[in-house]
Amino acid sequence: MSAEEAAARHGAPVPHGGLWFGQGGWAPPPEICRAQLARAGAAVTARYGSRVARLARVADGWQALDAAGTVMAAAPVVVVANAYEALRLLAPRHMTIDRVRGQLTTLEPAALARLGEWPDCVVTGTGYLLPRAADGTARVGSSYEPDPQDSGALDARPAVHAENLARLGALLPALAGSAAGLDPATLKGYVGVRSVSHNRLPLIGRVPDEVQAARDAAALSGARLRDIPRLPGLYAALAYGSRGLTWAALGAELLACQIEGEPLPLELDLAEAIDPARLLVRALRQGTVASGDVPAEPVPG
Repeated sequence: MSAEEAAARHGAPVPHGGLWFGQGGWAPPPEICRAQLARAGAAVTARYGSRVARLARVADGWQALDAAGTVMAAAPVVVVANAYEALRLLAPRHMTIDRVRGQLTTLEPAALARLGEWPDCVVTGTGYLLPRAADGTARVGSSYEPDPQDSGALDARPAVHAENLARLGALLPALAGSAAGLDPATLKGYVGVRSVSHNRLPLIGRVPDEVQAARDAAALSGARLRDIPRLPGLYAALAYGSRGLTWAALGAELLACQIEGEPLPLELDLAEAIDPARLLVRALRQGTVASGDVPAEPVPG
């Protein structure tokens, strides 16, 4: 779609033409999650306000325990899907998950009135903007900044609002002057945390048994992923980055096929590219996992 057509049809004065996805759309992520839970019905029992302190391996599977050691749930198969908190439960030596902070800026109706015309569609490029919601607000973002786990509360920062207004100006140069006139200190927004791996690919699949791998390090020096020992019944679905809602369904299908022994929905090289044991394989090949260097049990029983 040309820039002229984008402005005429959608009120989007973009600086140049781009790709138009006619069947694209946007939705608040919480609504998608609620819809998925509703569709699952009785197949899912949701427990909110609960914190799993640790996982314990038992004869017939796994137990999720709270801080007092009480069994919260038990099952033969566990999928760890709690973002960067997985490091607390698994304590891996050869799996990285970093926190990346993302801040969206909310533009209230008064601010939008100062900007003038606003697109009726999503515009993406060096950032993105969303059309007006039912309450008359719109949003622009998003930042992508490292966020240490000790960073404290996820409060919106005026400096990042200013960066988002600059992103708006780059997406819609005609609004750049008006956007620059908004006071970032008066703006509100939403802040969340993404979880990313070392190479921005997710961690989906069977969790490696690092204890056994360390004991067998010499024999595994030329190992491939299929040779790595795994913790039975323990799987991961982690580090989706900014693509959780778009990748999660395919990741879940991959896990279901691995659990049930069915043909995989991905080519083998793609499944291996997101295998949670990929850094362990690298360490074994480089000889940085010594046979005598046995880590603590990742999920003590």
